[in-house]
Amino acid sequence: MRGGLLNSFRGSIPAPTRDLDLSTLPTGIYLLRPDTKAGTTVRQLSIK
Repeated sequence: MRGGLLNSFRGSIPAPTRDLDLSTLPTGIYLLRPDTKAGTTVRQLSIK
């Protein structure tokens, strides 16, 4: 589920980050890094 969720975000994530396999990284990394583009996106969507 988490992997599929992150894959749906790839369109709004900058190329360097999108090239990484986000599905293998814990979501907590992005929640703890709100200063990053991916972190902000994941955090905002998880609040909804």
